[in-house]
Amino acid sequence: PGPESCTGVVICSQAAVVGSPAHLPAGTAAETQVLKNLGLAKNTPTWRPSPADMDSAAFKVIVGDAKFTRGGLPKGTIFDSVGAGNVEIKSGTTMLESSYQLRLQVYKSLKEGVPMTLRTNRPVNPTFSDWLQRWGVVVKPLE
Repeated sequence: PGPESCTGVVICSQAAVVGSPAHLPAGTAAETQVLKNLGLAKNTPTWRPSPADMDSAAFKVIVGDAKFTRGGLPKGTIFDSVGAGNVEIKSGTTMLESSYQLRLQVYKSLKEGVPMTLRTNRPVNPTFSDWLQRWGVVVKPLE
């Protein structure tokens, strides 16, 4: 079972997250440190697009076709922090490419009129960097 099966007061064992990519613990540690350095609180609520969002022209242009969970819910996203605008942190060494999660976050930020900052130490694909800039996303180094 995956982490989504860990609900209620059940304490999930490590077995529940077997299959998680090895980079996740390092990314979580980096995210925690960056949030601490910036004095930002961790955000936890998941935002999912509504049927109206998914049917909108803006969603189709920015995100593309909607994706769904195995359970049929629209795939959602969680910004790492929402205290000082929407902040997403991406650490690592691989090239940062366009992803459904990041496009969904750009859409949400634009829809709500909240600035988005992407903090990363990763090289950003130049085409994707241009796309982010076009939609007003500010890309900054990790702190």
